[in-house]
Amino acid sequence: MRNAIDNPKPGEVYETINKVTLKTCGIKEAIRRVSEDPIWRDRDKVSRKEGNISWGVGLSGTSYLGGARQLGHQSCAAIVRVCEDGTVNLITGATDCGQGSDTVLCMIAAEELGVGLENIDIKRVDTAYTPVDPGSYGSRVTILAGQATQKAAREAKKQLLEAAAKTWQVKPEDVEIKDGEVWVKSDPQKSMPFNRLARIACYSGTGAVILGTGYSSYGLEPLDLTTGIGNGGTSYSFTAQSARVVVDMETGKIP
Repeated sequence: MRNAIDNPKPGEVYETINKVTLKTCGIKEAIRRVSEDPIWRDRDKVSRKEGNISWGVGLSGTSYLGGARQLGHQSCAAIVRVCEDGTVNLITGATDCGQGSDTVLCMIAAEELGVGLENIDIKRVDTAYTPVDPGSYGSRVTILAGQATQKAAREAKKQLLEAAAKTWQVKPEDVEIKDGEVWVKSDPQKSMPFNRLARIACYSGTGAVILGTGYSSYGLEPLDLTTGIGNGGTSYSFTAQSARVVVDMETGKIP
């Protein structure tokens, strides 16, 4: 705990000796929480030795880098299109290799648009149509493709809010979209389903395409592999754990 970094205050940034910047640091909080667990708190009650067998309790803490960057191009992009029937197409080059990122990206789009997860259909064709993404590595997809998806969904939602505001003669900021329903905040009687708003927005005038685009802007800090100075990722997670173990001190085996 003595050498652990304190969690920076809002607006502050901690810079390590090799210029890695941290806006948040939860290592002390993680260790503190684990230290309150009975496994660690009552460690003296279980620590003992009988012959070669020893009982003990250990505690450790660590951090994990997310959004690992590569040299050169780092950003990824996404497109969100709201179709006439209220379904949503999410177009991204981010690849799900089994880690569940497709579900996560659809959840981000659904939450931002105010619709159910079942409304989102992720599309992945080829690079002639799909926005660029450097690849699935370094725990980066949720962070970078997630931000791109959020921005794209937010841009599409803005167009929907403007269409609803025009219909009800109110300001866009007076309209709420949540759980597949759309209404005026000050007058909930003025409401409609999301799919109806989609039709209104798409069929307005000569026919509009409700399309939002977004790109990630994390990880733009320089990284010098020669000096080791710079930021290798965009965010860091922190964890701590305690364990009660029995070890054969002669063989090193855990019985």
